[in-house]
Amino acid sequence: MHVIPRILTPDELTQVQAELANAEFVEGKHTAGRLVQSAKNNLQLKRTGTQPTKTDLLVLQALSRNDMFRSVTAIRRMLPPIFGKYLAGMQYGAHVDNAIMGAGEPIRADISVTLFLNDPASYDGGELIVQTSMGERPVKLAAGDCVVYPATSLHRVAPITRGERLIAATWVQSFVKDEAMREVLHELNVAAHRLAEKLSPDADEVKLITRSYANLLRHFADA
Repeated sequence: MHVIPRILTPDELTQVQAELANAEFVEGKHTAGRLVQSAKNNLQLKRTGTQPTKTDLLVLQALSRNDMFRSVTAIRRMLPPIFGKYLAGMQYGAHVDNAIMGAGEPIRADISVTLFLNDPASYDGGELIVQTSMGERPVKLAAGDCVVYPATSLHRVAPITRGERLIAATWVQSFVKDEAMREVLHELNVAAHRLAEKLSPDADEVKLITRSYANLLRHFADA
């Protein structure tokens, strides 16, 4: 799991919130797989067409331009986001996201992304709870921050007891299918950048790590 702060700028966040404030939301269970429909109790932004909206593109572009997001995901393709709303009493029971997602040109869902869109102090409950090898990890972030985690993870959304929770969720198909290798590549990339800051981008050590990163990515990437 990786928490990535400040995906959206304050102006972008205001724009997204304004769009959602006057939008129509419908029951979210209709987009869930048949086996998990009974576990899903939330609302989703109503869609009137198949083309991405300006708000969709704003979110996708904000994610795609973020250096850490690109490093963590080795992004190949990403779905337009689903905008979700949880009111008091709503929740999403434990589930695993579908392996293949999207209409038209579906993707293999390697990575799940949740982008938080409103102040966490404005609602109680609503934590995204992801099952990890170290047990359950609850996540509740500031507006504009996101969490990235393997789509293979069992996860749930805790019940809302006060207020309203707004999020955008999307899924990534990575160039690197293997979760462990994606993490190794990300760590190499981070190490190269930190070493470049301490030494110089032209330092031999930086060039060696950068070459290793590029060659490993070349070897493991799905063309």
